[in-house]
Amino acid sequence: MFAFVRASPATFVYLAILTVTTWVLVGASPKVVGALLEDQSTNLHHLTHDPVRVLIRSAFWLSNYELLFWATLFLVVLAPAERWLGTSRWLVAFISGHVGATLLTSAGIWLAIRNGFAPARLANVVDVGVSYGFGAVAALFTYRLPRRWRVVWAAGLASYALGGILIDGSFTAYGHAVALLIGFALYPLTRAPAEFPLGAHEDTAAGAAPGTGPGTPRPA
Repeated sequence: MFAFVRASPATFVYLAILTVTTWVLVGASPKVVGALLEDQSTNLHHLTHDPVRVLIRSAFWLSNYELLFWATLFLVVLAPAERWLGTSRWLVAFISGHVGATLLTSAGIWLAIRNGFAPARLANVVDVGVSYGFGAVAALFTYRLPRRWRVVWAAGLASYALGGILIDGSFTAYGHAVALLIGFALYPLTRAPAEFPLGAHEDTAAGAAPGTGPGTPRPA
């Protein structure tokens, strides 16, 4: 277990921060919770006046106390993805999904409000969470799977996004679809050698010295 954590440090540091912020929300009054989440939200008002702050902070809060749900998905998807890609490329994928989907979705909201297709109140809606970044990494993780499972995984992700748009139709549902497209488009990130190739021994993940892992060519 310790080796698993060491091989995906960003995932577990992130999960620890989400645990703390969720604990803060659980102990706060509904009025304080609303104020906290609204202040971190990537809505149009905040993106116009303080974009960098809210783009960063919004990723560290969960609405509706969804910690257990997300902790499970972190262990099943984000941790293996970080172990595969390495922390740097994992961060690129996650940040691309979080920032890219947020900005593109917000642009759509702005256009909808401007042209009278959406109410003006959407400019101040609460929008926080990890789902856009997670969606991009989950889509990118498709390329890690054996070929026979890639279509199944990708179809499952696409069905979730399409179902959200058809059933819910909220801007968040469209954001999830955008995040998945960003993740699929990040395929070039997978072209570099995997951090821990398929079949690598757990000792490598635990920090074995370079040149001592399985499959390392020995000097002649």
